[in-house]
Amino acid sequence: MENFSHLWCHSNYSLMRGASAIGELCRATQGLGMKALALTEVNGLYGAVRFWNTARETGIQPILGAELRTATERVILLCRTPQGYERLCRILTRRWLLPENAVPGEEGTQFDPCRELAEDSEGLVILCPAPGLVEKLVRRRGNQDLYLALGPGGRSRAGIERAGRLGVPPVAANDVHFVGRDRYPLHRLLRAIAGNTTLDRLDPAGLASDEAWMKSPQQMADLHPHCPEAIENAARIAAECAMEKPPWGQLIFPRYKKLDRADVFRLLQDRCDEGARRRYGARVPAAVRRRLDYELGLIRDKRFADYFLVVQDIVGRSPRTCGRGSAAASVVSYCLGITHVDPVRYDLYFERFLNKGRTDPPDIDVDFCWDERDDLLDALFTDYGLERTAMIANHVGFRARAAVREVAKVFGLPADEIQRVTGRLSSFWRSVNIEKETRSHPLFR
Repeated sequence: MENFSHLWCHSNYSLMRGASAIGELCRATQGLGMKALALTEVNGLYGAVRFWNTARETGIQPILGAELRTATERVILLCRTPQGYERLCRILTRRWLLPENAVPGEEGTQFDPCRELAEDSEGLVILCPAPGLVEKLVRRRGNQDLYLALGPGGRSRAGIERAGRLGVPPVAANDVHFVGRDRYPLHRLLRAIAGNTTLDRLDPAGLASDEAWMKSPQQMADLHPHCPEAIENAARIAAECAMEKPPWGQLIFPRYKKLDRADVFRLLQDRCDEGARRRYGARVPAAVRRRLDYELGLIRDKRFADYFLVVQDIVGRSPRTCGRGSAAASVVSYCLGITHVDPVRYDLYFERFLNKGRTDPPDIDVDFCWDERDDLLDALFTDYGLERTAMIANHVGFRARAAVREVAKVFGLPADEIQRVTGRLSSFWRSVNIEKETRSHPLFR
């Protein structure tokens, strides 16, 4: 049983669902003697980079994937190849761009997992826990790389036989939401907070099974004595999905107005020459010309010309901007109107912004007036297209007061009683041992 691997697993990056952190899951995997683990967050890859790094540090093979979920359907997608990862990213993007409900009279306006996977599933392994959905997938795309996922309680012989008749083999997958059984109350707590309800009113339909914890290979085998091939298939899929390198790290940036690389650079050069005359006068000083030629040469060699033209396009849409940070040391940025400080006059150090040894792309910070941002963003989404633009986000956890308040609410404590406690907590207070605090701290008695 030592070759079994969990292929359907959620961390706390399955927001308000998973009750264990990535590090805990990786350490538990190692402690149980398993060599690989798949992380399949709900409709996202939020924890993928952290998971890859943590798994490697722990000595286990990371498997990248996601759980594609709508209101009625669930499909687990695992990446076999870097191309599969690219396809998964595109499918998840469409999942967030298309609504779950169709627009009357318009074809293709509803997100349909079967349609998406029929069109774009090469390099992916598909696990499906519902025999009915398995049939739909077989009709749309065939049975290649498709498996029936036997999750918690998935012992139905009828379902296994139904999938078997379609040539779809079973695989054991426990829909892991927490490391141990003792974390199930925390999972319920998170679901109650997410639903803004109390624990006694929590809808069971929105919960994972109380069996959705990380079982050992032997425990998983004991759950499937009638279907040993489900355990074997889990090990085989894990081996197929083992990638040596992470499928990210290279710059992917669209061509400016679909021009080829030489034309893009010439356009950047022309705009910089025009901007230099505007900034410095008809006779551009020799020092400026040398600096401009040096920066443009580096930008050409690094293939960043498209980036500068796109940023110039964005900045040019607003009459009041302030480019700041290390980009202010670039005379190219100054000539393009991205920044407004003369780096030659003030002898600013360009290499802090961009140098030959830098492998990551340049990063230009620009401030826009608060009353112009919404219109600017709408215009960019319209002009560049929803599939080529995105807002960058970060994940925010509960700090002390928010944690106390939200937990107290789901236990049904009155608002004024909660306020008496949270009102006396500093924003920066954090507990070293919360159980000890609740027994001894006067605020929590």
